[in-house]
Amino acid sequence: MYSKSLGLLKFWSNDQMVDMKTRRSYQDWPIVGSKMTYDGEKVWSENWRVGNPPAHQHSVFYYYLNLPWLTQDDNVILGDAQKIQHKVFENEVYKVDMSFRESPVVGKSQKDTYTLYIDSESYLLVGYEYTIGYGPLLDILNLPKDQEVFGPVLRVINYTGEVEGLKFPILFTTYNIDGTEEYGDHVIYDIKFNEPFDESRMEMPPNAVIDPGKDIRK
Repeated sequence: MYSKSLGLLKFWSNDQMVDMKTRRSYQDWPIVGSKMTYDGEKVWSENWRVGNPPAHQHSVFYYYLNLPWLTQDDNVILGDAQKIQHKVFENEVYKVDMSFRESPVVGKSQKDTYTLYIDSESYLLVGYEYTIGYGPLLDILNLPKDQEVFGPVLRVINYTGEVEGLKFPILFTTYNIDGTEEYGDHVIYDIKFNEPFDESRMEMPPNAVIDPGKDIRK
């Protein structure tokens, strides 16, 4: 992770709470001292020292963690499943393309896409390719103005854990599209349900900064 104020960090860590019914959320970043809130309409941050825009970052790992369920959202378009042999996965996988009719939430884009890889024996999601079309993130990445998306890149789920009968990706690694160059490892830990949602975090403090949250490139 790169931050203008902190330089290059070898890892990042954050705690996130999500109200699954409304998908409102808030995050704490203990290493860099940042906070962020999404109240269902707008995103604001306090002492934001993370490289990604808050409006984008609020939903990133929520989507990665919940992709199997998010395929059922109203604005999702799913392609037909194709059984293939992919060089990265041991078993044959079902390949399913996933796209959106409209931007699924503030900070994401209609141009976002996923290609899901589902194990043909366990029927678990074992990896996916993804692209990101959110304009402000493309600007931060200094991509050419005529480039509409970042990616695709490949993410492989190395280990799936179980929490109260539901299975989630716990360990995963991001690669280039060919799986030959590793970009980073990721760990999801301490997943809990039925924790109290702090409604006070939905009240914007005086020092907070609202992220415009518009998918428009500068």
